[in-house]
Amino acid sequence: MKKNTVTLIVSILFISLQTLAQSINQAISFQDSLRIALEKNPKPKSKDIQILALKDRTTAAWLGFLPTFSESCDYTQDKSTTRVLGIPSRTSDIATGCSTSIDLNIFKGGRGYYEAKTAEARQKAMAAIFNSTNPLVENSKGALATLLLNTYTAIIMNQDTLELLDSITDILNRALAATSDPDDINAYKAFMATVAIQKQNALNKITLSKEDYLFEVTQVAPDRLDSFDDFINSFQIPVTPEEALAQAKLSSPDLKRRVYELQQADYATKIAWSQAYMPTIDVYYSNYFSNDIDRLDSNNNYNYHNQSAGISLSWIFSFQKKNNLSAARKELQSAQLEQLAVIDDLKHNIKKTYMNYEATSSVLEKYRQKYEMAKDQAYSDIERLESKNPISRTDLINDLNDYSNAGSNLIYAKQGVVILKFTVQQVTGTLFTNVGVAVE
Repeated sequence: MKKNTVTLIVSILFISLQTLAQSINQAISFQDSLRIALEKNPKPKSKDIQILALKDRTTAAWLGFLPTFSESCDYTQDKSTTRVLGIPSRTSDIATGCSTSIDLNIFKGGRGYYEAKTAEARQKAMAAIFNSTNPLVENSKGALATLLLNTYTAIIMNQDTLELLDSITDILNRALAATSDPDDINAYKAFMATVAIQKQNALNKITLSKEDYLFEVTQVAPDRLDSFDDFINSFQIPVTPEEALAQAKLSSPDLKRRVYELQQADYATKIAWSQAYMPTIDVYYSNYFSNDIDRLDSNNNYNYHNQSAGISLSWIFSFQKKNNLSAARKELQSAQLEQLAVIDDLKHNIKKTYMNYEATSSVLEKYRQKYEMAKDQAYSDIERLESKNPISRTDLINDLNDYSNAGSNLIYAKQGVVILKFTVQQVTGTLFTNVGVAVE
């Protein structure tokens, strides 16, 4: 029984350690990195708090329809001594009073409603700005996402470059082991020295990029990220530009922002018209009472009580109303044109991005084929050399250069595809929903 218990404990411990090792070695995707950054980086979090503040202001604007209450009380104590013909006269009075008033606006030409709707539209417009996928909007989620994309891509590119250079170094080491010709040895060592410099350069870039990752994601970069191909496949985009445009009209924060700004301009026009031509009507009620106590002569005590209620109507005439209304209407026209311009920009950017994406994807496949051919040729050369089949060092070095160039071209082509797919998600406004981050 004891032996079985020990065996069970050892098995559980082994499974736990195995699971832990798998979790440690598991690659972290760009989407997971972005999700963590959006949750922990203080810049977007500060914007989220600003949005909450705007929501409070919107609520306050709607509460403006409720009546206002005021209550005030006063207390006065007065002591004095006067002399008339040398005869002193003293007074000692205490006065207390309280006033209660209630005011309620019942009409001001719809201004209260449109002011509340303006606050609501302003809140939504600011939320769209803060949640923008546009990298040019300072401290927005889109700006952080673009920084992280550059960092994540730089790490993968340099890691792939290291793998390529390690492969070339392996071939050179095998070449050195397979030859005894001094000139060949010197040529291979010189090539290897150049490769070593390139490897160190790639390592330095990885170190710097991991510092950027720590700054942006607020946690240390893992040893393993997604492969470039997994990175590319992680971006899901619409198949056609037409589908992308339809998606953008539903999801683009920049377009939403223009819609809400157009609403603000529309409400501002209605407010200006109301201020120019509509009166303000309020109802009010007040209740006031006071006690005046003469501490020296109770016959002088008295109480005072007053209640009043009524309706007030005010109508402000201003020479500015015509110009204010005209300005509001022009701002509305401007907002309408801004919205149309954003839609035109979306159409243009989506069309251009898809054209670039198709061209770059085609180039990627060509570079992938060239890379495989160059790699096969380089390894075929070293196998020939190891088999004592004659091959000149010039041919081997040229083929290694071809292998290196083909590998670099493939890496940069993959980077281009990643950036373009990322751009499509930016333009369509699906960048954050695709990583499971809810935005308004």
